[in-house]
Amino acid sequence: MEAKPEIREKYQQVISSILKEDLVYIDESGIEMSICKDR
Repeated sequence: MEAKPEIREKYQQVISSILKEDLVYIDESGIEMSICKDR
């Protein structure tokens, strides 16, 4: 659980660097996988 905040901060930085179109793709593949692992 300690890694969660760090990962979120990194994700925010990556999100700021990428375009919104790419963000949608990363959101679907990356965040969904994270949610699956959580549950």
